[in-house]
Formats: sequence, structure tokens, C-alpha cells
Amino acid sequence: MAKRKWKDLSNIEKGGIIIGGGTILYFLYRGVTGLGNVKQAPVDYGQIPTVYDVNGQGVKWDPDPLAKEIFENLEGYNFFTYPETTDKIRQLQPEQIKLLYNHYNTYYAKDFPTLTRLIDNELPDWEGSYQKTVSKLKSLGLNENAWGNRMQIQPKVSPGYIALMDCGYL
Repeated sequence: MAKRKWKDLSNIEKGGIIIGGGTILYFLYRGVTGLGNVKQAPVDYGQIPTVYDVNGQGVKWDPDPLAKEIFENLEGYNFFTYPETTDKIRQLQPEQIKLLYNHYNTYYAKDFPTLTRLIDNELPDWEGSYQKTVSKLKSLGLNENAWGNRMQIQPKVSPGYIALMDCGYL
């Protein structure tokens, strides 16, 4: 069997080699980087604060299941709204929301650096659940503007744009 050179191959054979090689490289890259795999965040149950349920009983609350649900439903491109997910956030007590906010930002944030910005940038839902949730988060001070660090959070926004926002023009 004689070796064939690249220039002697037909276009279909060249295309097959390129597509096959690209597919192999993609799966190798995905396996090495864990692309598409969100690992469960390690939870130190000694650091989870005790919160109180409606009966006044102290319970330990784990934010990871809800943070993962938010990630799966709201991160990335999607054509659906998930008001049931944001409704769960609003039903939490303030200290649970703060814990969820920190946990989500640390382990799951991908498209936007904070949970508040993620929900605020979603397409609006019919019930207004997203806007109500953003308002609740902001009322607890859980947005980057509360700390005045917009330049670090939004590096693509010009200082002139921020000045116009501060003056109320935008």
C-alpha cells in the first residue's frame, strides 16, 4: 500500500480527516477542562449559619441545590423563563439569600459576575418574578453598585457611561 500525500486526497477525504480530528480534539479538550461539567461546590456545614423556619426551629440550610438549579435554568442561552426558580429565592430569609448570593457568585457564576446581574439580564417573564427578585436582592444590598465597584465588575463600561448613569441621564 502506497502512502498518499495530502494533495492527492479528494476534498471529501480531507473534510473527513479534518472533522474527525476536530471531534477528537474537542472531546480531549472537554475531558481535560471539564467543559460543561459543574462540580458540586464543597460545603463546610460548620460554616453554614443556623436559620429559623416558620416554626422558629433552628435548621442548617445548604444553598448548593438552589444555586445549581439557578445555574442550570438561567445561565447561558435559553428560550424559556423560569419564574419558579426566582420565586424560590424570594421565599428565603435575608440571611439565606445572602448565603445563596455568595455561594452562587463563588462557585457557579459564569456569564455575569453576580447573581443579581444574571437575573437582571434575563428576558422578562410575564409575572414580573425576575424584576421582583432583583429588587429583593438589591434591597438587601446584594448588587455591585452597593459597594461602588462598578469599574472592576464592568470593565467594558466606559467611565463616561458610568458618569451619565450617576447623573440620572441613563
